[in-house]
Amino acid sequence: MQRAVQTCDIAGFGSVEVARDLLEWIYGAYEGRRIVDIHKERPATFSRWLPRR
Repeated sequence: MQRAVQTCDIAGFGSVEVARDLLEWIYGAYEGRRIVDIHKERPATFSRWLPRR
């Protein structure tokens, strides 16, 4: 993110605002797994829309 901000500055866009809602999400142990497979193991506890803790 820091490099992207620096690149914008070098490219002449000046000061930019970072939209935190657009950052990549970190899924931890669920990373790279399919939602269907996760729901088989933990049907009531996993949601892709839960905020990071």
